[in-house]
Amino acid sequence: MFIPQTKKSEEYNRSVIDAGAVSNLERWFLANTEMGNRSNMLYRLGCVYIDTGAEMSELEGLLLAFNEKLEVPLPENEIKNQVNAALKTKVQRRNSE
Repeated sequence: MFIPQTKKSEEYNRSVIDAGAVSNLERWFLANTEMGNRSNMLYRLGCVYIDTGAEMSELEGLLLAFNEKLEVPLPENEIKNQVNAALKTKVQRRNSE
């Protein structure tokens, strides 16, 4: 991916340009999120946001905004029903400690 003038390098550069102004963390997640692991990667990104102090109310908006940057976004209801449900238990666990 980091070797110039290769197909992977060009795809990576195109995805970074298409993403616009994103943080380095989101750029990494964009580069490593593929068709088969989108919900898992959204969950992992949500865990990072939780570890940095995000609450559930802002977490949903952050994940939906990131999802829109993916080449093939997940359906919104899948994020709300599966990813957010799993993250909600993590937030509750963090708040109880």
